Amino acid sequence: IWMLFPFVLVFATLIFATKYIHQIPIKSIFTGRDRFDWKRVFFSFLLWGFLCILTTLLDLFYHGNFTLTFEWSKFIPLFILSILLLPIQTTCEELLFRSYLLKGLKKKLGSSLAAILVSGIMFGLIHAGNPEIARIGYHLLIYYALIGIFLGYLVTLDNGLELSIGFHAANNLIAALLVTADWTVFQTESILINIAEPSLGITDWIAPIIIYPIILAVFARKYSWSNWKEKLFSKVR
Repeated sequence: IWMLFPFVLVFATLIFATKYIHQIPIKSIFTGRDRFDWKRVFFSFLLWGFLCILTTLLDLFYHGNFTLTFEWSKFIPLFILSILLLPIQTTCEELLFRSYLLKGLKKKLGSSLAAILVSGIMFGLIHAGNPEIARIGYHLLIYYALIGIFLGYLVTLDNGLELSIGFHAANNLIAALLVTADWTVFQTESILINIAEPSLGITDWIAPIIIYPIILAVFARKYSWSNWKEKLFSKVR
């Protein structure tokens, strides 16, 4: 609760600033569509959630570096708190980095691509204080930056936060509920505990290098994205 509650305050502050300081419609910081598309959120959530669970099960089957720690009495409170608070935390980060910051950088730098790269790097840097950085090393920040860049692409190409909100929520909920470790930022009473030595191996780069482009292709086909070059490389005024 104490880890996530500050995000509730930040979320409320962003909404307040949007309405009363910038005096623009709240919807405009979430999506460029006529209305917020919940179907996009749930599709992205289910797609990435399924892939996270699948890769975890494959890792469990081939390496077995997990121990089962499931207890109903501890898991149910964790589940309730996670469902209530984690989506606020992830949506707050999306508003900060993929809406507020990304739009500002586009106007300042005059380039969508440059704004995506800079905001992605900044997203990676805010994870510098996470405990896994101390255990694995600062090169892990590159991994986080790639996630930020990927989400920046999603928002820019889809003209809204819906896909990134669903993706981010699924990612953090899986991290909190399914599998965690004593060296990660989420140290919870999850179903599984990763007992392997903390590391970032070659297989860990499969997601940003291979899976993320495939997800982009799936979204592009499903939502009929067009004008990629125009959205990424045209000058922003």
